[in-house]
Amino acid sequence: MKSYAHFRFWIIAGVAASIIACEKPLSLEVIDNNRELVVVSNFMPDQALHVVVSLSRDILVGTAATEFVDDAEVKLYRDGELVQELEFSGPKGQVATPFYTTNGFVPQVGVAYTITVDAPGYPTVTAKSEIPEPINLLSTSLSNLTFAAPEHDKTQAFTYDLLLRFEDPSKVQNYYHINLLQQFVPYEMVEGDTAFRAPVYRAARFDHRNNSNDQIAHLGGGVLLQDEGWDGTIIDYTLPVRQLHNPAKEKLGKLFVELRAVSEEYYRYFSALSRQQASENSPFVDPVILYDNIDGGQGVFAGFSTSSDSLIVRH
Repeated sequence: MKSYAHFRFWIIAGVAASIIACEKPLSLEVIDNNRELVVVSNFMPDQALHVVVSLSRDILVGTAATEFVDDAEVKLYRDGELVQELEFSGPKGQVATPFYTTNGFVPQVGVAYTITVDAPGYPTVTAKSEIPEPINLLSTSLSNLTFAAPEHDKTQAFTYDLLLRFEDPSKVQNYYHINLLQQFVPYEMVEGDTAFRAPVYRAARFDHRNNSNDQIAHLGGGVLLQDEGWDGTIIDYTLPVRQLHNPAKEKLGKLFVELRAVSEEYYRYFSALSRQQASENSPFVDPVILYDNIDGGQGVFAGFSTSSDSLIVRH
C-alpha cells in the first residue's frame, strides 16, 4: 500500500469560490458591518499549509467575483507558540486565487494547530484543527464491471462495485472521504496508426439521492463517511460506481483510489455544504445550516491525511 501526495484532489479553491463570491458594495459604511472574513484551508501532512482569505457575500448584493483579501496577517500557532507568519502568494492583484502559505514548514499528524487572521477593518478570526492518523488501506478491488451499449453520441456508461478494506481505529470517532479519479487516455488514428494523447482525469461523482445518515455524496466528488457502528473493526466497504466515456475517442486507464482520514471539522463542513447544494433546487427540502469552525468569521480550517492505491479498469 502506498501513500501518494500527488493523488490528492484540489477542491479548496473551487469550494472557496462557490461559497464566498461577492462584489464591492455601494455603501462601505453600511455593508461592511454585515460582512465577515472567510477563511478556507484544508491541510495535510508534509505539505505547505495554504490559507485562502476573502470576504463574505452581502445578501443584498448579487453573485459576482470573489473578493479576496490580500493585506491580512495570517499566523500559525502550535501549543500557544507562534510557528510562522504565512506569506502572501502574490504579486498582489495578479494571482487568480491568492492564498497565504507557510515557508519551510509543513504540518504533522496529531498536532493541534491554531491560525489567526487579522485584516484591516475586521475582527480577528481564529480556528483550530489537527491532522488525523492515516488509515491503513488494506486492499482495493473491483467486481461486477459492466459496460452498457453506446448511446447515440457514442458515449458509454460503465459500472462496477469498488471494494475497500481498511482498519477503523478504535475508541475514537472517525470520519472519511473516499475519492476516485479515473484516468482516460485520448487517442486518434493518424495514417493508420493509433496516436495517444496526454491522459485526462475525471473524478467519480455520486448521486445525492443515495445519501444516508452515514454516507453523503461530496459536492467535489467521492463520498463522505463516518464510522457509526464500525469502531475498531476491519471494514469491507462496497461502493457502487457509474461513469461515462467515449470508447471511440478514449481508452480507460488507471483508477486512482484515495481514502482520506478527515477531521470532524472537515466532515461536518463539507457534509453541510454538499447537502446545501443538493437541496438548492428542491422546494420540499428543509434549509441546511452550514457548519464552520472559524471563530469570528466563516469558512473551515481542517486537517486530513491520505492513503492511496490504484487499479486497472479493463474494457
